[in-house]
Amino acid sequence: IKQYSISNDVVACLRSVEEPPALQNYLYQAVMLTLQQDHNKYKYDTFLDELEKTIYQINTSTAEILPRPCTESLKTFATNVQLHPDHVSGTLGGAAAKLATWVQLVYCYQLTCDEIQSEFDVKMMKYVLIEMKALSCPPECVKDVMTVVASLIKGELVTKYGQIKKLFAYGDLLSRMENLKVEDVPESLVKKLKRKYMVYTSDEVESKSAAASVLYQWCEAVIYGGGATFIRPSPTRPTKPKKRVKKIQQPEVVQIIPEHDFTLTEASPDNMMPHQSAAMVKAQHGRPPGLKEVEYDERGNVVSVMKINKLPSHRVNTKFEITDPVVPKQPFRSRKLKPLKAIPPIATRSGTIEPATSVDHTPVPPSFVDSMTVAPGVVVKQGSRIKRGAEGAVILSPIDPHRSPQHQQQRMVK
Repeated sequence: IKQYSISNDVVACLRSVEEPPALQNYLYQAVMLTLQQDHNKYKYDTFLDELEKTIYQINTSTAEILPRPCTESLKTFATNVQLHPDHVSGTLGGAAAKLATWVQLVYCYQLTCDEIQSEFDVKMMKYVLIEMKALSCPPECVKDVMTVVASLIKGELVTKYGQIKKLFAYGDLLSRMENLKVEDVPESLVKKLKRKYMVYTSDEVESKSAAASVLYQWCEAVIYGGGATFIRPSPTRPTKPKKRVKKIQQPEVVQIIPEHDFTLTEASPDNMMPHQSAAMVKAQHGRPPGLKEVEYDERGNVVSVMKINKLPSHRVNTKFEITDPVVPKQPFRSRKLKPLKAIPPIATRSGTIEPATSVDHTPVPPSFVDSMTVAPGVVVKQGSRIKRGAEGAVILSPIDPHRSPQHQQQRMVK
């Protein structure tokens, strides 16, 4: 922007137009916005009278950052395809294309400045400078960032790392950075720093050092933006806002006051009771009004109980059912093991091997019903098998402790 200039031939060419088309008037309004002028008050005669002044402001521009409302209004003109320099050149000529290029250049510069961080915390910057000062052998990109900072502070190019570390050891380095103005930096120095050292992105520097990325953003704000601003904390600590408590209006509760006033605090002969009884009476009378099952007197004794019409029954009705399922008869199967068939002798080279004689197997144990000893009057069923106990009475005799157990067992059953 600082190097952009428009010659006098362009001014003469623009003045030669007597009745400009609507597109050219639209272009002149965008030029007024780049110079922070009200484009709503545009008049062609007024703009033509101040054309030399407008061109002079463009040639001597210091790359100022436009206010936010001005940038938003300029976006409408710059994003219009009709104001593209190529379209303006083919429609209105090369002189008007110069102004269209200027509009696009200012708008792109404002977008770049919006992405650059221009506000820095003083406390954070102190820790950044302390960390950068402690680096003994930093990476190449971190050295380049320190070179840019030292050159901007010094006003000349500083490339030796020893001089850079000595400058970072200054006690007033933070105040120098804060008071640095963009106008104090020579343009030739800015060109060298842009071409050789300002070739990284903030993410690339942050991957090497987080502190160096903060300094790199400060360099971008000084070189590409309108300068950096340091934010200092307020001297007084901000008070926390008080929480507003919303009061909920509850409906009024009508309490029924009893006829007798049971005041337990008064000491009288009629109201002398232990502490436990007083607490019990207080709890009894503190219940909500209504029907109470039990009524008490002043001393907590039960006076009356609510009448119970019908007492609950504690009898439990049990239900039972005797079932005798009919199981179909199954065919009787013998449980005897069949003998194995005779195995013929096996012929081998050495001779004939006779099979071993069969060994008698252990018979299958009797069934569960057969193994039971059933008492008289008891019937046991298992499938199709039924076993009944022997008929007869069982007489139990008293046990004589002086007789032997065998003799007692013989007399128990007759």
